[in-house]
Amino acid sequence: MLCSWGTARVGPHAGAVNICPEPVFSAALAWTWLGQVLNPVQIAGGVIVIAAVIHLQRLRVIG
Repeated sequence: MLCSWGTARVGPHAGAVNICPEPVFSAALAWTWLGQVLNPVQIAGGVIVIAAVIHLQRLRVIG
C-alpha cells in the first residue's frame, strides 16, 4: 500500500528505480539476522543495483 502511494506521488519512473534496492536490503537482512551466506556474484549484483539507483537519482537532481 505504501509502495503504491509513494509511486503515485513521485511517478512511475522514480518509483520503479526506488523499488530496485528491495532485494539488496532483503539479502543484507538475511545475511545479518539469519546467517545466510552470500557469494561474490550476489554481492557484486547488490553493489551494481545500489550504484545504479544512486546514479539515476543524481541524474534526476541534475536534470
